Amino acid sequence: MTKARLKKSAFELGLEVGEKGHIENVGWVNSELRFLMQQAEESGISAEVKQKYEMAKQIGKRNRSKAAYLPGKSLGKIDTSRDAAMSGARKAAHAPSDVKGGFVERIPPELGLSSTVSIMKFAQSSPEIKNDLDNLFAGIIDLNEMLGDIEPSPYPKVTFERSLRLLKKMGWLEGYEIGKFDDGMATVSVRTTSALAKQLGACKEPMCTPLCNLLETIGRKAFGRSVTVTESDCIAQGHSECVFKLVPRSE
Repeated sequence: MTKARLKKSAFELGLEVGEKGHIENVGWVNSELRFLMQQAEESGISAEVKQKYEMAKQIGKRNRSKAAYLPGKSLGKIDTSRDAAMSGARKAAHAPSDVKGGFVERIPPELGLSSTVSIMKFAQSSPEIKNDLDNLFAGIIDLNEMLGDIEPSPYPKVTFERSLRLLKKMGWLEGYEIGKFDDGMATVSVRTTSALAKQLGACKEPMCTPLCNLLETIGRKAFGRSVTVTESDCIAQGHSECVFKLVPRSE
């Protein structure tokens, strides 16, 4: 199974566990999770796969909670068939890669669409939430368009710094420091003062997912290939800085 398929399978499993409230340490869920983690360990990406699973599980839990307040919303019948559940990961091992011109998708398009529909339905219950959601979409699209308009340089680091300056100018960053920058390996470490994290207040987990996504856009512009961004430390957790690491997205 390719690394990208492993991460996708972990995400899909976590989403199902969260949405349907499955117990993960027994039955088919435990078997599939152990299978995925074994494959991930052999591929050297166990931490990334575990992160995808946990992130998706939290999204699933939020979807489940929101569904309870949506008229007519149903999470569907829970499939307790171990064979049916295991088939996704097994089939993925023989499926073709999704790499197209250096782009590696984060999640399946249909999952992105269904999550968007779910959030938009939830937002209909509150004019304030709907307004915030509309502003969120517009703001992120504006930033991505502005990042796309930045004049690229033959030197990836120059393009990367130009993009970070734009995020600072737009108020998303109060400051930043680029640490390790490897053009050949397309890896970067960045320390920032994130305005987003400072305004969120105290949180148990890193909370700068929108900034991670923007940094992934910047990484693709600088290196010409898809990258994954993870946040190890966040100001919202009580750290003095938000720390991000960019690495090539596995194919």
